[in-house]
Amino acid sequence: MLGLTTGRNRNICVTLSAGLLVFLLLISYSGLGTRESEAGADSQAHYGKKFLPQFANPFRGYLFASWEFDAVRDGDDYGLSDRQCSAAFPKLYADIDEMVSRRELNHVAKADFDSVEGDHVGSSIRAMIHRGELYIISEDGLADYQSRGFATLHAINRALMAYTDRAQLPNCEFRIYVGDMAQGDDTLWVYTKPVESDTENLWLMPDFGMYDWPEAMIGSYIKSRRDMRVIEEEVPWEKKTQKFLWRGIILPPYQSRHDLLRVAQDKPWADVATEVINTPDSHIIPMADFCRWMFVGDVKGASWSGGAKYKHNCHSVFVSHRLAWREIYTGAMVDSGPAQNWVSVLDDWSNLEETLQDLIANPAKAKMIADNSVRTLRDRYLTPAAEACYWRQLIQGYASVSFEPDFFESDNKTWRGTPFSSVALMGMVKWDSDQDSLITAARVRHT
Repeated sequence: MLGLTTGRNRNICVTLSAGLLVFLLLISYSGLGTRESEAGADSQAHYGKKFLPQFANPFRGYLFASWEFDAVRDGDDYGLSDRQCSAAFPKLYADIDEMVSRRELNHVAKADFDSVEGDHVGSSIRAMIHRGELYIISEDGLADYQSRGFATLHAINRALMAYTDRAQLPNCEFRIYVGDMAQGDDTLWVYTKPVESDTENLWLMPDFGMYDWPEAMIGSYIKSRRDMRVIEEEVPWEKKTQKFLWRGIILPPYQSRHDLLRVAQDKPWADVATEVINTPDSHIIPMADFCRWMFVGDVKGASWSGGAKYKHNCHSVFVSHRLAWREIYTGAMVDSGPAQNWVSVLDDWSNLEETLQDLIANPAKAKMIADNSVRTLRDRYLTPAAEACYWRQLIQGYASVSFEPDFFESDNKTWRGTPFSSVALMGMVKWDSDQDSLITAARVRHT
């Protein structure tokens, strides 16, 4: 009798447990629907257009209340939701918000693209996003500035492909400028622009090096970050060389680099030298090895410094002159106070020695700055996840104040753009349909 009663009770408990689980799941799912609606409303309010619900996966949304960005788990995740992107990188989108505000009453028009002339044509790639897919309209700029164009297109495509609901992203047409410094009134997506810029036409995009920079012998951004972690394990903070390190190319217009050499060359506290390509004594140091020094210097060239993002990945003190050029992570850089994560010196570097001596005499302060840099820049705003989030936010913000592009030519049959997957394989936007020509083009591309 006792065994029968125990078995019956067990069955009742199992039934009650199953019912309770179903009830909780229903509550969670209905609650998620509210959160998704609120998230969609947030996006709509932000840019004045209806964009995506923030979660395709309901259980990911349900767990969001307890979600916090973790660099080890999430740093290489190219597919974070919009809400996760906003929570993880609140300082990342200031330039996009600023540009949307400036174009709110003066939307980007198709005529803006048709009137582009000169360098902005030859050094820019005209592209389109339609239903979350990347299409290339013209191959101008594809071969300009080495691999920059292809690296940028691959980065955009990667951010799209990782996003589950990419088909619901807004359509838009844009020009990617692959040069160092855009000037004039053309509407362009650019790698950098002056810090004090008040332009309505230059939209900041991630640096091509956040995908790959093979010509500089750095390779992919992911590989570079991993190589630097290996060096950091080998040379922890207390074992780093207590000197200021800088390497770079010197050209006549690069006044700030000339000033640095004048101040620091042959000084006992510095290791600075001009790089000379293809010579036995080139003074070149692999990027990952910069992490062996306690103080790493960075100097602008024609415009922004392509090497800065890598140096920020070191657990070292980043030292540079006053910021003159914006990059996507500039808003997260702090040069004073308890959150300081880099050191700013005068533009002519005249106070560099004094600044370094102060840091060497106050090792706790120096380490605090390096620690903050790791926490804020390396492990957050300079992660691959942040880059992918930025691309999608740029697409949404830009599309909210831009025209709806035509997917077809005037015949309503011919596609205006070529899918990026085809362009990536062929290395061109248009090619002959003749079979022999296709084989030849493919062989040239892959040899």
